[in-house]
Amino acid sequence: MRKPWIIDETAGGLSGLRIGTQSRMHLANLPPDRSTPIFIGFGTMQESAPARRGLGDGLVECRRMAHFDRAILPHRESYLRAAVRGYFANGGSFCLVQAIPPRAEAAERAKTLTSLMQRGGLLEDRTDVDLVCIPDAAHAHGALAMGEADRMTVREAQVRHCEDLGNRFAILDGPEQGPERAAESLHSGLRSGHAAMYFPWLVPDPAWKEEGHQQTSSPQWRHPPLPRAWSAVVGRAVPACGHVAGVYARAGREAGVQRAPANMQIEDALDVSCITSPDDEARLGDDRINVLVCTKSRGIRVAGARTLSREPRWAYVSTARVVIGLRRWLEHAMRDLAFEPATPQLRERLRLRISERCREMWRAGELVGADASEAFEVRCDEALNPPEGRDLGQVVAEIRLATCVPAEYIEVRILLDANRFTLTGR
Repeated sequence: MRKPWIIDETAGGLSGLRIGTQSRMHLANLPPDRSTPIFIGFGTMQESAPARRGLGDGLVECRRMAHFDRAILPHRESYLRAAVRGYFANGGSFCLVQAIPPRAEAAERAKTLTSLMQRGGLLEDRTDVDLVCIPDAAHAHGALAMGEADRMTVREAQVRHCEDLGNRFAILDGPEQGPERAAESLHSGLRSGHAAMYFPWLVPDPAWKEEGHQQTSSPQWRHPPLPRAWSAVVGRAVPACGHVAGVYARAGREAGVQRAPANMQIEDALDVSCITSPDDEARLGDDRINVLVCTKSRGIRVAGARTLSREPRWAYVSTARVVIGLRRWLEHAMRDLAFEPATPQLRERLRLRISERCREMWRAGELVGADASEAFEVRCDEALNPPEGRDLGQVVAEIRLATCVPAEYIEVRILLDANRFTLTGR
């Protein structure tokens, strides 16, 4: 059994239920069966917005593009609508949109975006949000442009928001052009298991329509790679966070959260904003930036599923979703045990309930092991609950998980000599 993931769970009698991790950093709280993003960008509410869609303060629930168009009027240079459209085009089914009236000064626009993500803000009230996308934080030119320092401030606030809540994951956009600029845009403040960055941007397909649209799974893509000049003819490139959020949702729905949201075709995209060489992709991969690649006959695909963390246990988006899906389940399933007497009977109830959930995850393929004993271990014994802790009304359980790791590289060896040809792989 390989080195497991470890979560320490604490239920305190007087303080209710508390969930914590043994690692230095926390992970996003992604649900096991879906990904619900919130898109934040510049725009205003339509005067005729249906009351059932508008939730106040510019927050809108959308289950299709028509709901967005009826409720929100985005700024003429905002990427908000393109991100929401990309989400629905790639398999998303429900999202929240937060429209913010733009300010005149770049610093004020950055301050407005970051204020939404402060502790105690409006976004904390939504318990169904898993992903945080801010496409307008990538503006470097035009009426909504922000300087590099302001853009970095917004990205840091986005990641910090997800870390502080412990139940969300940030999808960050790299710059539109230049692989070297994408690497330069990272620093220690963004090195988190709560975030992933994607580069480059995408050129949307003007022919895409929500009605009658069907996603294709064939290796033969609908559109071949287009010449660079087409980008200027078809339309401007947009940040990829919305399209990627849709890929997250599709991967979880089709194969489960253990499926890495990578090597999947991106819909509503004709081109990428920047061609990357194999050397560029290798360097970006070393910096833990996920590259969107455009290849002949296979279309545009996500060529990575790494978080920005350099800690091996938090390396991949898919494994993070498994661990955090369990964490979200614990937050809901353990609530009825808070304020119960801290007795051996309570500890046994806790152990059995968590073990059953872990067994379900193992049967679903989210955990690896020949049998359940290799896939997980749950402890809630006297050693973890000494008298001094019980006197405080606390009960502690320890969970060890063996999660799946995506096969990021497949090695094939060819041996050719005078007598034979041998092909091996692993």
